[in-house]
Amino acid sequence: MKLKQFYRYVFGFLLLVFVFTGCGSNNGGGVFVQTSSKIKLLSPQEKSTIDYNYVTLEVKDNVADVKAKVNGVEYIGVKNKSSFLIYNVALKKGKNIIELIADNSSEEHNVTISSEGKGYPPISINTDKREGFEKLDTTLTVQTKLNVSKYLLDSDNDGVIDEDKTNNSFTLKYTKEGRYFPTATVKISDGTLYSTQQNLSLDVKAKPTVKALSDLSGLSVIDMQTYNHEKYYVFAKDNNVYKIDPKTNKIIQTIPVVGVNNADGFFVDIEENIFIANTGANQILKLSKADNYQQSILVNKAGSGDGELNQPKDLVVDSNHDNGRVYVLDAGNNRVQVFDGLGKYLYAFDGSTTPTGKLKNPTSMIGYFGQPLTIVDSGNGAIRTLQCSQGQKEHEVSVIKDGISSNIGQITMGGNLIVPDKGAKKILFFQNNYWLKKSLGVDKVPNIALSNDGLTILVANEGESGLKKYKIKEDPKGAEPMDVAKKFVKYIINKNKIDAKELLINEDEINIIFSDNNITQNYITFFKHISSWKETINFETTHTIIAHIKIKDVDIDYAFILDKEHGVNSWLIRKFD
Repeated sequence: MKLKQFYRYVFGFLLLVFVFTGCGSNNGGGVFVQTSSKIKLLSPQEKSTIDYNYVTLEVKDNVADVKAKVNGVEYIGVKNKSSFLIYNVALKKGKNIIELIADNSSEEHNVTISSEGKGYPPISINTDKREGFEKLDTTLTVQTKLNVSKYLLDSDNDGVIDEDKTNNSFTLKYTKEGRYFPTATVKISDGTLYSTQQNLSLDVKAKPTVKALSDLSGLSVIDMQTYNHEKYYVFAKDNNVYKIDPKTNKIIQTIPVVGVNNADGFFVDIEENIFIANTGANQILKLSKADNYQQSILVNKAGSGDGELNQPKDLVVDSNHDNGRVYVLDAGNNRVQVFDGLGKYLYAFDGSTTPTGKLKNPTSMIGYFGQPLTIVDSGNGAIRTLQCSQGQKEHEVSVIKDGISSNIGQITMGGNLIVPDKGAKKILFFQNNYWLKKSLGVDKVPNIALSNDGLTILVANEGESGLKKYKIKEDPKGAEPMDVAKKFVKYIINKNKIDAKELLINEDEINIIFSDNNITQNYITFFKHISSWKETINFETTHTIIAHIKIKDVDIDYAFILDKEHGVNSWLIRKFD
């Protein structure tokens, strides 16, 4: 056989091998097809169908590293003991090809997973406390309707599972200042893993600063109230009501009250009329702002019958004008009595139709303008929120029993329900009147505390004159609103889509920024010319950071509106309209 003919046979044989083995690799180039791979998907099963749009992948650890690509998005796996986890891979409805890549891209393996497209997996996490000072001890509970065989928890958002168990409750202890984002993963009966979306933040903050207010040092406080976030009202034992500027902590006006007999509480209505629960005299006093705080007696009858009072300790006025309703905590009769704006008796309720039962030795009450009333029910060891309309049975909106002592001071409201726990030497902040948002330990026994924003708190301690101002550092290190906005800008300039997306509520926004190179470049140019920053709005959960941008003749402000209710990944950043 001639040499030329031999080469022809060899080439023909190689061509047949090439045809029968395929004409490309998984990455679209080369002539080899990898018929096997070290990569082994443990969960979910290959070619399986899952219900939801998000699933967590588990890959056997016989590789050095692993990542996944699906629908144009890359996900990085995290080593967890004997496997890698790739969290919350987003799937489209129908068939999804997932490209698994390992060992520094030398190993590849494609898997097919179908999704029914039912949205997010029904799994969430709750905690009894979300903020602590110097440390945070909290109980985390995983809630889901899925058929769970095991619960796994990453307590600090590093991707590594810190604890796994067969029940849904975890005890967490954080001792280092910072912001933490626990992630729960559940394994259901068929082995599939679902993880929570990152929607909960836990803060460990620096110890608050404490300052005695010299201008208010002589006040012996009975009760306090915030008015429209513009001013504070303080009712003191010298029988005066003081208007105080919360910015300067100076007295704006002094309003004398006459005939006071061991009064325990007061209320300022929407028109800034002042009502006094004159406890020892069994009276309700009214000071009308329109008449230069001329004083009158609204209710003046002792006893236990309708419209009669026995040791009224507190009151709430739900609206303005004479047709408003005055709710009186008639403590000696263990009930709430309701009067109209002229002092006429309307009706009463005592909690007896609710599961907790009749009020027993109630000591304090707060509520605003038609909202349910929150009452310290000392005899039942509870803080109860009750609602009742004339002719209807009262019902409990919420009941707080756990996590409080038997000795509670005068409660107030300023965005949150503020509870001075005298027995535990703590000030508790409850959101929605039942959910403990933060707990601030103090060195003395707090009798009453007041705050507009949950960050600057005025505290009157039992047995002391004067007020102290506690200043809480707004965010742990690295999580201040300004820092987050600057991080976002840095990520855009560095074309870091993955980290930038973590700061947004709406993923579509980041996709728009990175959808076209010209758009991306415009943002980069835009953000490179930020000349100054300032914070313009400062509430407890929402902030606006203004970046001033100057490019030649263009002079513009760009606002980052940051909603941190659900953690750093839920910052909403958008252009200011």
